[in-house]
Amino acid sequence: MNTGPDKALRDLVPSAVERPLGPADGKDDSALTRAIRSKTFFVAKGMTFQDLFEFKHMEDYFVDVDDWKHVITDWLGAESVSVNTRDGRRLDALWLETPPASTNAAVALFHANCAIAIDMALWGAWYRQRGMSVLMITMGGYAGSQGETTELSSYFDADAAVHYLMHRGVPKKKILVHGLSIGGALAVQVSAQHSGVSCTLDQTFVNSSEVAESTACMISKHVPGFAINSVVDACFPKGESDPRLPGVVSDAYNNEGKVGKIEGHYFVIWAENDHMMPPAFAERLFRAHYQPMLKEAVKADVSWGTDKVYRCCMVLDIAPGQLQDHGLEELCTMLRTKAKEMCSTDDDTNQSLEKLALKLSCRIPGGEHGSFFGDDDTCSMMYETHLRGLGFVRDFFQMQ
Repeated sequence: MNTGPDKALRDLVPSAVERPLGPADGKDDSALTRAIRSKTFFVAKGMTFQDLFEFKHMEDYFVDVDDWKHVITDWLGAESVSVNTRDGRRLDALWLETPPASTNAAVALFHANCAIAIDMALWGAWYRQRGMSVLMITMGGYAGSQGETTELSSYFDADAAVHYLMHRGVPKKKILVHGLSIGGALAVQVSAQHSGVSCTLDQTFVNSSEVAESTACMISKHVPGFAINSVVDACFPKGESDPRLPGVVSDAYNNEGKVGKIEGHYFVIWAENDHMMPPAFAERLFRAHYQPMLKEAVKADVSWGTDKVYRCCMVLDIAPGQLQDHGLEELCTMLRTKAKEMCSTDDDTNQSLEKLALKLSCRIPGGEHGSFFGDDDTCSMMYETHLRGLGFVRDFFQMQ
């Protein structure tokens, strides 16, 4: 069974959204530094739609830019909308509503490095076919969206996406943010910022320094550490903030350090042959969220509140499907007992995390960076099962 989007759309777009990496153009340190920057962070910053059309060789698929935008948008049935940020910018976006939006789950999709909203069409179609409303935004500074492109501005963008969904009437508990590659950094920040928003990371890095190092090794085996550090420091100065986005401070995209703060549901997707994001990144992002949860569950208490207790119970398979049949105190007791069993020793903790990963993460077999998880039936169904358990998938929708 093919659980991905309709084949008609699948045949219209490339299999990957990232441009393949090539060798550096020069051997001196400055050329290497430029190469790392150009191939790692904000690749499509400042490009127009026409620039992207040529850069991504879309002429192999469409007549021109207008044809590219019209065909995909029309097939999706998407509405072109503007999303306003707190710092006064307008972002280009596509909106696919499953009416009424207020009674269905919704996902905000954050694109990869050299992509824009329309490049997330496959992801959007997958969610739409499962009864969810979809918002696909383009980061500021990219084609169609206003402003510069910085770490802090990207956080404004992600925040604006969540507020757009809330304005459409979607409750926070039914909002999911899904980030591909660098888009995962936006998903991490905004789900940590907005309590109750769920998060899916798709081929995402642990922090900017390590992904720069990973990219540098592909360019040359002799890139000095200072070149990598200079790129990261220049692109992502730490400690920047803006009073219009209270409590948010730049940290050079330290995703690994923030995922433990996410209080919504959490899922990790990774590609087997990812040339930029090695499997260890996905493992670390998974552990950084779920290991603290296991340890904290040992002290589960009614003061946590219903949402947090229910979420932990769902993760640990306690009273599946009948949580409301138990009192909060009883569930906390069950949580503490189960967590102690799972974390009695370091070996037990590791084994427990491995078991959790079987249902809360998935691997795209043979996939390279930018691969679409819906192209693999097993990965697609694993993820769908996760969303169905959250009540985000509507049963009456026929799966394609």
